[in-house]
Amino acid sequence: QGWRRNPSHTAVAGHGRLPGQHPPVWRTRPSHRTACMAKKFKSVGSLDSYKTKSRTAPALRPCKDVMERIMWDPTLDIDEFAFGYSDRFDGIIEAPCSAPNDNVKGQEKILMKALPQHRIEYVKYRERVVWHKQLRLDLVFGTGSDGDADMSHGTDSTKPVKIEMVIATYDKWLQQRDAPKYTHLSLYVDLDGVLCDFDAGVQLLLGKQPNEIEASDMWRSLARAPNFYASLPWTLS
Repeated sequence: QGWRRNPSHTAVAGHGRLPGQHPPVWRTRPSHRTACMAKKFKSVGSLDSYKTKSRTAPALRPCKDVMERIMWDPTLDIDEFAFGYSDRFDGIIEAPCSAPNDNVKGQEKILMKALPQHRIEYVKYRERVVWHKQLRLDLVFGTGSDGDADMSHGTDSTKPVKIEMVIATYDKWLQQRDAPKYTHLSLYVDLDGVLCDFDAGVQLLLGKQPNEIEASDMWRSLARAPNFYASLPWTLS
């Protein structure tokens, strides 16, 4: 029932079609699910491109593998790692990866192994997030989305960032993170007698006080004077 016959073709007994007509064309009627999907992703692109992207999207390494790597890799110090997990009452709670298990029932002595994996939201190396479930970020094994490519700091962004690179460039990353956002600032000063003596500047340039000169003439003269505002004297206060 997912197809229909082209009504322009009429079958004749013994021949199946009229003389000169092409064979019947069978058209597929799109299913309701396909139509809905096509409408949903119309703004993003074609449905075929969406399916291709879904199949080729990189898989995120599970949190269990990240935890095992932190615990058993001799090149990593577990005390330099922390993780955040969701709590039903307190929201996101952050704890060291070496924290003991004091509130989860069971035989497991380490909290990060005692917690269900779906409650773990992110993992940090010192102050840098190296694994994040919602952002699909993995800087431990280099899987998932390349959400930290702009923070590779001089490394080849075409290569996945892994934990060895994170540790080697941590000081540089921290310096750039804490660097001022604005490298050049402009200071605009109110010149109505608060910091600079505007009246004294006009007196020095024109020989009169501002209230003794026609306003249009005064502003025209000030516009022609080089560095008038930069050379104003400071107020005594």
